[in-house]
Amino acid sequence: MEYLDEFRIFYNHTIHPELMRMEDKRKQLVRNFVGLCVATVGVVLAGFLTGIPLIGWLALLLVVMLWVSLFGQVYNYHSTFKPNIARLIIDFIDNRINFHDLEYEEKMSIPKATFFESGLFPKMVDEYRGEDYIRGKIGELPFEMCELSVKRISPVRERVEDVFRGIFLHATFSQNTGDGILVIPRKRKQYIAAAIQAFAAKGGKVVDHTIDSPEFGHVFTIIATDNASYVGVLSLEMEEAIYKYHIDTQKDVYMSFVGHQIYVAVTQDRDLLEPPILRNNVSYDLVREFYDDLVMLMSIILDFDANN
Repeated sequence: MEYLDEFRIFYNHTIHPELMRMEDKRKQLVRNFVGLCVATVGVVLAGFLTGIPLIGWLALLLVVMLWVSLFGQVYNYHSTFKPNIARLIIDFIDNRINFHDLEYEEKMSIPKATFFESGLFPKMVDEYRGEDYIRGKIGELPFEMCELSVKRISPVRERVEDVFRGIFLHATFSQNTGDGILVIPRKRKQYIAAAIQAFAAKGGKVVDHTIDSPEFGHVFTIIATDNASYVGVLSLEMEEAIYKYHIDTQKDVYMSFVGHQIYVAVTQDRDLLEPPILRNNVSYDLVREFYDDLVMLMSIILDFDANN
């Protein structure tokens, strides 16, 4: 695809140099860590060998101060790596014709109430955390998205389990889609039974979509209320793209259309662009995965706008 060729060029000319700069910082942190380990052992041994308590305590205090400084440098590296790379990716997306006015706030997130209004997930949760908030316009539709980690204590196993972990997008549409449409992975139905039951209470019924789009229909369950028709909501090309994305990445995609609101969620089993200190972080595939996730969610909204 053409945009992927453009993105690789952008990666080589803009993102890769930034990754190399951050990699130099990481290597220096590792060298400092090794040096402090050696210095700490030397101070402990010197304290025993000299037998002079004052010298030993002063040397130990110096080493402690150096450790505190190193931890501060590690925190700064870790806390700036993802925002630096994410902003570059968002700037690239912002230059595409259909996406504009994009803004990024690393510490913000979509409100919990908005997440629950999607009807995709149960409302009884024990932990709700979000970060890496992005807002802007897709076509003329205002949208917001962020990474979320939503957990609850399992009523069966008495342990914390994920309700949702991944990227969540919310957009506002001018037309009314009725009481609502849910699109959920068939394999996840048992985990969000409460949400499905709540939707069914509004008159939601399963839509047989296996004839119009066999592959998509076999992977996703579609539930729509009487005053909301799923037919034509997404193009067949978009459904094929979602199906392929699901097969290629093994990530689950959820969608709901409620009134003027659109919600899309993509699962993620790990935090993307979170840099480990002891491993090289210069990776096109890692950056590309983050980019693909963002573009997939945005493309669903763009397709919906074009077909409604």
